[in-house]
Amino acid sequence: GGIKAVVEAIDWRFEDKGDLNFNDLADKPIPNAPEVPQSRANIPYYDDNKIKNCKKIGQACGHVFNAVYNAANEGKFVLTVGGDHSLACPTISGIMRARPDTCVVWVDAHGDCNHPGTSPSGNYHGMPAAHAMGWFQERAKGFEWMDAHLLRSP
Repeated sequence: GGIKAVVEAIDWRFEDKGDLNFNDLADKPIPNAPEVPQSRANIPYYDDNKIKNCKKIGQACGHVFNAVYNAANEGKFVLTVGGDHSLACPTISGIMRARPDTCVVWVDAHGDCNHPGTSPSGNYHGMPAAHAMGWFQERAKGFEWMDAHLLRSP
């Protein structure tokens, strides 16, 4: 049963890439990460208290970005299933890197459009849509793979 059975019932191929083990990936470089544009390399980082567990979440999301990018770049339909809304940013970013003409429709009870300057909690799971849309005005530790998306006007 489960999602595999549903996907195969509509004659789609199903390939489970398994879980990413973030403990094994900690502090490892993010393959396929876009280069930090030179014009943005000197942009300051948000203070550590603005995004809780920023570096750890950013590195984990970077590896999700890489996995999504690789699958999308191979022409595959990508479905991510995860624990919280933080996965939206690397999923959208990975798809957009492989397929820049992609459109996203965000359906949620709330928009997850806070950024470190507006978030009352500092929890990243309330920020992924804003980050994916380029609304972060400063860099976020661990999210250097997202630096190419900085400083778009909200």
